[in-house]
Parts: sequence; structure tokens; C-alpha cells
Amino acid sequence: GTCDLAPYGSAAAADSSTSTTWITESANCVDTCQIGYNVKINFQPDTSTVPTGYEADSGDAYGTRASGKEYGWSCDLTADTRWRQSSEDLLLDTLILPDREDICDETEWEIELPNDTYTVEVGYGDQYAGTNEQCFLEGVRASTSGRYASNRLGIFTTDVELTDGRLTFSGEFAGGDVPGWSSSSCTAVNYIKITQKGIRHGCNDAG
Repeated sequence: GTCDLAPYGSAAAADSSTSTTWITESANCVDTCQIGYNVKINFQPDTSTVPTGYEADSGDAYGTRASGKEYGWSCDLTADTRWRQSSEDLLLDTLILPDREDICDETEWEIELPNDTYTVEVGYGDQYAGTNEQCFLEGVRASTSGRYASNRLGIFTTDVELTDGRLTFSGEFAGGDVPGWSSSSCTAVNYIKITQKGIRHGCNDAG
């Protein structure tokens, strides 16, 4: 028979950013549909427009956000966010220069997540160009090749198996806003997208 999907205990739509279990029942079937975590974070000043579908990270230290998610930096990096106002693409136009003033003991961004495997996409780009040779996810280099272009995003994608309940991005700015960048730096980070793998099952198109 046909199963009409509705979230268990509620008639509301699922929040695609959190793990939701859907229980569906009809006269002929019982179906379970699990939708995994799908988190999209944009690094930006708190005064800039938030890209559609994203949450803003404005460089605050790790903590609980208004959405209920727990994420943030190892120290207060609010002064390191930038809104260049030079591009119509907000994902390219807003960014953070991780620990530009070297104030963190260790420069890390973390988000609390259930242990599982995730596809992680990181966007890098700045009108002043730069490099991401020393940006890392879970201690593994998460860089595109060489110096990235000033007018487009460099995108790095990988699968990460999480075992400690927190996804960790690390890297520190080196050099200046303009030339003076270093090959050992993590100059500018624009956004991070995190999608839980292998969790969609028992789902139909309505899910």
C-alpha cells in the first residue's frame, strides 16, 4: 500500500538541519524514514546578510547558538570576520580570517554532532586571494591546490568519520590582507557544509 509520510508526534515539516525520525502508518504499511544532519554555516560579520539556507557564524567562541546547535571557535574571533561588499555572491563576499591577530592558543572551529560519517564541504575565497594549504579537518589537510583565485570560491569536499562527537576544523591566518600571505597559512574561510551520510532509508519522495 501507499504510506503517507508525516513526522511522528507532529504535523510539522522536518527540520532538515537536525536528525528527524519519520514514522508513517496506513492500513497497509508501517515505514520509517530518518533524515540525517544537514548543517550549513556561513562565516561572516553579524551585520552582514545571511545567505539563504545558512546559519551565521560571526567568530564567537564555542557555545550554544539560537538554533540550539553547539559550535564556534576556540577563542573570540569576531574581529576577524569580513564583509567585502564587492560581490553579489554572499558566500564569496563574507568570510573569516582565522585568528588573524594570533590570540588563540590553538585555532579551531568545532561543531557538536553525533558520531557517524559526514560529507564536509569547505569554501575558500577572498578578493585579496590567499592560500589554504594549512587548513585541516580532523587533523587532515583540507585544502585546494595552491593559491586560490580572488573572484571565485575554492571548494574542498571530503568524507569524515566522526568518533568524538565534535567535528573539528583548524587552521590559522598568516600574512596580511594583501600580499604577504604564506604557503603555511589558512588565510580565509567562507563557509562549511556538513551532511550526514548513509542515514536516509525507508524514505519516499515526500520525505
